[in-house]
Amino acid sequence: MIYQKMQRVDELQKNLSTAINHLLEVHQHRLNGFRNHLQALNPEAILQRGYSICYKDGEIVKDVKQLHVLDMVNVRVARGHFLSQVQLIGDGK
Repeated sequence: MIYQKMQRVDELQKNLSTAINHLLEVHQHRLNGFRNHLQALNPEAILQRGYSICYKDGEIVKDVKQLHVLDMVNVRVARGHFLSQVQLIGDGK
């Protein structure tokens, strides 16, 4: 009788261990997915893909209406930044 109970306890321990390991794997997979998603949204990663961020007076330029011809803007790229002068403004159409 005691031997059967001990076997049952061993079986339950193995089942619990298997369930815990499975949950850890599932959560590790989800965590890796979140990490990859965050990395894709990271501004530095976006710059590494060839995009740039344009600043005027320390503020990000989000609309050409913020700019005027001859304005000086600072353009940030993956490996540095440069100063540029606005020569022409278009509306994107």
